[in-house]
Amino acid sequence: PTCHGTGAVNNKACPICHGTGVVERAKTLTVKIPKGVKDGSKVRLAGKGGQGVNGGPPGDLFLIPRILPHPRFERKEDDLYAEAPISFPDAALGAQIEVPTLTGGVVTVTVPPGTSSGQSLRLRGKGMPKLRSDEYGDLYVKLRIMAPKNLTEREKELIEELRRLLK
Repeated sequence: PTCHGTGAVNNKACPICHGTGVVERAKTLTVKIPKGVKDGSKVRLAGKGGQGVNGGPPGDLFLIPRILPHPRFERKEDDLYAEAPISFPDAALGAQIEVPTLTGGVVTVTVPPGTSSGQSLRLRGKGMPKLRSDEYGDLYVKLRIMAPKNLTEREKELIEELRRLLK
């Protein structure tokens, strides 16, 4: 019990390590987080953990990434969800709109005529990268029809006329 199975007792233990032979100190590591990693998953750094017992090899260090929320996109598994505002005429008649992507670019999307507010469009392969794969999830864009503000008198007349025609 005194030597813990080592066969020797150190009567003059080091004041820093107290005879363990191991001194703890902070170390900065540069870590490449794989693309597509999910919140709470584990990233293993082999051999970067604590020192092994009795001169054994060091263990592994496990990092658990916390993914911060994105201001525009919501993530569900490998798919992303976002909203895009469109005008009433674009929803009624159809249009081409530009939708931003996670990479910072934009894609042109066709809004079909007669689109309702809340309807979603699926953009294949524009979501999150899949872990250990060259594939990507999808981006779902929920369309939100925005009512016009600060209408001119002529615009008000035209909308009133449309209201009468649709009754």
